[in-house]
Amino acid sequence: KIWNGVTTSSTGTTINNMTQGTDQHYHLGNYYSWSAAVAMNNTASYTTQYTDVNQSICPKGWTLPKSGNITTAGSFQYLVNQYNWASNSMTNPNMWAAPLYFPLAGYWSGSSGSVAYYGLFWSSVVRSSSYAYLMYGDYSGAVYPADVNSRYNGFSVRCVSR
Repeated sequence: KIWNGVTTSSTGTTINNMTQGTDQHYHLGNYYSWSAAVAMNNTASYTTQYTDVNQSICPKGWTLPKSGNITTAGSFQYLVNQYNWASNSMTNPNMWAAPLYFPLAGYWSGSSGSVAYYGLFWSSVVRSSSYAYLMYGDYSGAVYPADVNSRYNGFSVRCVSR
């Protein structure tokens, strides 16, 4: 089963509209801690802000996007600029449909939450010893390509070409 993009509440927090489909890119996927996203068992030594960890769970030739003050190709800010996301809603098909597939998959913090309301996507960039950068978006249209959150929470991963 995959989510077809339709919610059943005004806040977007309830999804019981799961349907069979053939386009598995719409599947919500898994949640990863930042350590899992950058494929390291121990990321404690990475504490310097804006340090880019040059490894990830992405397949060969792909990497996690960069975030923070980074605006080059392969960064969340670059994607925001290229696709004009600042003036579009996260639920606009140019955000979560082909070719980008950034679904509002929610998060994991002891239990899953806010599916269809938030989209949170890990970057490869350190914020501090306890935090890392990510891109945040929500159903109301907010898009923050340099947000931060605890490395221990579970968020989505979207890889970009190197």
